[in-house]
Amino acid sequence: MASLMENLMDVLEEEGGYYDALLELSMKKTEVIVSNDIPALQQITEQEQLLVDQVNDVDKRRMGTMEDMANVMNRDVGTLTIPVLIKALDVRAQEQRRLSEASDKLKETVKAMARINEQNWSLQTLDDYGGLKGLFACEVYNHSAMMDGIDANQEQPYDALLRRGNRLFCLATDDNHDRFPPEHPLCDSFGGFVMIKAPKLDYETIFAALEHGDFYASMGPEIHSLTFEDGMLHVETSEVRSIHMTTNARRAEVLHAEHGKTIHEATFHVLPSDGYIRLQIIDREGMRANSNAYFTDTLFA
Repeated sequence: MASLMENLMDVLEEEGGYYDALLELSMKKTEVIVSNDIPALQQITEQEQLLVDQVNDVDKRRMGTMEDMANVMNRDVGTLTIPVLIKALDVRAQEQRRLSEASDKLKETVKAMARINEQNWSLQTLDDYGGLKGLFACEVYNHSAMMDGIDANQEQPYDALLRRGNRLFCLATDDNHDRFPPEHPLCDSFGGFVMIKAPKLDYETIFAALEHGDFYASMGPEIHSLTFEDGMLHVETSEVRSIHMTTNARRAEVLHAEHGKTIHEATFHVLPSDGYIRLQIIDREGMRANSNAYFTDTLFA
């Protein structure tokens, strides 16, 4: 276990170094975008991609080390976080401090990157994010962007990543800045969220549900149940005007309510060749909810 702990600390510090370099590039990118220097932007993008490849590699090593430690401790790796690890292991104060510092520094650097890249997000295309691996999820709705006048329903990038072989979830978020009070029409709170299925409300349970994909993304409509049996997918929802099933191919299925009416359930036929399936429901106000993608090689296993 001591050697695994040493490996974990080394990997966290190495990963932190790569993120520091990415943060520096992100700060440079802001200046380049403002000056409209396209050649410089291309150069930065290429450097970023090299660093992203290195981050993906070290992230895999970190996850492998965490899995080895979880096996030794006879714990579920999905609930084994750094704070839990520090608390559970009887390690020396010096090791605790080094592990905490490496973890905290990495978190702060990633947060700083998010703040910088939020300024640059409008220039992202499939060329920028299409090659990324190891992603947890893709944001399909950003309520703050919608309040700023931007079409923030972005399911297409999610499908693009799925069709490139990625297995990731989808998120809806407020990204709220609270510039207006709740009663104001431009309030950017309470417009995008994830609905989590969990037996209790505590840190470990909620994060385990997120890591396992036990949630869906929504602007308001609700998915009450989702079941699969004998090649048939059945969903029960709140009252909506349409229920859509998207696949890895052009094949899709949809159920529409009659004019002026609503529906609250649908059943779709799933084929092994569909690759993956995911659902979207739309209510009478145009509000949407999206399920995560489910892969047919697992459904039909």
